[in-house]
Amino acid sequence: MPRYLTVGAAQMGPIQKSHSRRDVVERLIAHMREARRMGCELVVFPELTLTTFFPRWWMTDQAEIDAYFEREMPSNQTAPLFTEAKAMGIGFSLGYAELIEQDGRIRRFNTSILVERDGRIVGKYRKVHLPGHAEHEPQREFQHLEKRYFEVGDLGFPVSRAFGGIMGMCICNDRRWPETYRVMGLQGVEMVLLGYNTPIHNPPAPEQDEHAWFHNQLSMQAGAYQNGTWVVGVAKGGTEEGVPSVADSMIIAPSGKVVARAQGVGDELIVHRCDLDAGKTYKTTIFNFAAHRRPEAYKLIVERAGALEPPETVAFERSHDILIDAPPQAVMDYVSNPNSWPEWLAASHRIDAANRPLVTGETFHERWRTRTGEVQLDWRVTHAEQGKLWMAETDTGFIGRIVARYSFEPVGKGTRYTRTVINPARPKAPTEDMIRRMDEEAAIGLANIKANVERRQRGE
Repeated sequence: MPRYLTVGAAQMGPIQKSHSRRDVVERLIAHMREARRMGCELVVFPELTLTTFFPRWWMTDQAEIDAYFEREMPSNQTAPLFTEAKAMGIGFSLGYAELIEQDGRIRRFNTSILVERDGRIVGKYRKVHLPGHAEHEPQREFQHLEKRYFEVGDLGFPVSRAFGGIMGMCICNDRRWPETYRVMGLQGVEMVLLGYNTPIHNPPAPEQDEHAWFHNQLSMQAGAYQNGTWVVGVAKGGTEEGVPSVADSMIIAPSGKVVARAQGVGDELIVHRCDLDAGKTYKTTIFNFAAHRRPEAYKLIVERAGALEPPETVAFERSHDILIDAPPQAVMDYVSNPNSWPEWLAASHRIDAANRPLVTGETFHERWRTRTGEVQLDWRVTHAEQGKLWMAETDTGFIGRIVARYSFEPVGKGTRYTRTVINPARPKAPTEDMIRRMDEEAAIGLANIKANVERRQRGE
C-alpha cells in the first residue's frame, strides 16, 4: 500500500538585517497556516531561516556574532512556531545557527532540525561542506565567511525514521557533493530535506553566475535519481541586504523529475503529495547498491580530500633487430619461452615459468637486476601469433609499464627478428647514457639469440 506524505517547501523571501526573529517567526507561522489549508504534514524551511545571512559580513565583536545564534531550540522567540505547528499537527524542518557549550568550550554550527507532528525534535544535522573563506577579503563585493563562523558538522549524515519514512537532511553547499546523498542513500533514505542561501554572484568565479539556477537544479536532481529518493530543496531567495540570491525552490521525485517549483523569489509555499515508495523501483534495480556498488574501487574518496594529478610521464620506445638464419617459428619458439631469457640477457637471471613457448593469457615471473638492486617483474602474455608476433607486459614501480614486443619477418630462408621495448608512461625520459647502455645490451642480447637459435637449427 503506498505511503503518502504531503510536503510543503516554504520558500522565504529576503530577511533583512533589521528584521527581528519575531518578524521572521510570524512569517513562518503564516507558511504553516497556508500549509494546513493545503493538507501538508511536513513543512521544510530554508538554511539559517531565523536571521539574515550574516556570514556575508566580516565581524570581530563576538557578542555581535553570537547574536545571530540560537542557544536553545525551541527558544522563547521560536516557541510560538513549535506551539502552532503542534496544534496543527504539522511537522517541520528548520535551519538556524546553533551555539552550544560542549566539554567546556563554545561551539557553533550551521544546523537543521527535524520536528515531528507532535512537536518532538527527532533529527538534527550540522552542515559538513562549509563554503567560502575564513579570512577577511574586503575586496569582495560581499564575503562568504561560513568557515570563520561555523565549525564543520560533527554528526555525519544521519537519517531518522519519521513521518512514516526514512528522512535525511543536508544544508546548502552539501547539495553539490554526491557523497552527501550517497551516505544517506546507504542508509535507505527516502526523502532529503535541504535549505539553502545561494547568492547568484560568485566573486571568485563570476563566469559561473549565469549557471547558478542550472547548477542548483542539477545537483538536487542527480542526488535524487542516483539514490532513489525525494529531495525537497528550499531557498531563501530575492535580494537580501543588496545581494541577489537564487530562489527556485523545488520538490524532486526519485526519478529526478521536478514535480513542484516556486514561481517567484519571495515567501511562497509549494506543495506535493509524495509517495515514499516511489524510490523502490530505483533502489531495487539500477541503483541496487548491494548488487552493483564496488566500495573497494572507491578508496580514494575517503583517503584523499584534494585532487592529486598523476605525475607527468614520457612515452618511450626503442627497437633493435637482427637477421637470423632460421625460420620465423623457430626464432619465436626460442624467445617466447622466458626460460631462454637468462641465456641471452644478462640482467635476467631467474625465471618462474613453464619451460615452453607461452601463449596469450599466460603469466610468468622474472627476477631482474637493476643498477640499484634486484626486482621481480610479473609478466602477462598479451599476444601470441604463430611465427609473426609475440607480446608481453609488466607493471613496475620504477619506470611504469613495460611492454615487450617481438616481431618475426621472413627474409629469404631466415628471419628478421625485431625486439621492441615500450614504456608508455615513464616518470621521465631516459638520459643519453641510459639509451647508450640499452643499445649496447640489446646488441649483445640479439647476438646471443642469433647464435643460440642458429646452433639449435644445426642440432648442436
